[in-house]
Amino acid sequence: MDHGGDAEFSVESSTAAGVRRAVLLAPATVTHAVNTSQRHLELRMTGVRGRTIGLRAPATSADAPPGYSMLFLLDAKGVPGTANWVELGKR
Repeated sequence: MDHGGDAEFSVESSTAAGVRRAVLLAPATVTHAVNTSQRHLELRMTGVRGRTIGLRAPATSADAPPGYSMLFLLDAKGVPGTANWVELGKR
């Protein structure tokens, strides 16, 4: 996904009506028991239409560098669904 400057994108979910939050979680880089790259980023939801959820990409690559992240959709209780890998593109 090209996530240049707050771009809108959409994802589909069979439980879209129950989704209240979407977060990106970067894969970890652990060495000597220190996690140097774990990153959690809340995405802005722009709406839900049927099975489609509108989301806003991170505004800058400083927020979410290009590369792979896990996208989690959470319900009202904060319970996440199964993550899907997404690739954030360069600007």
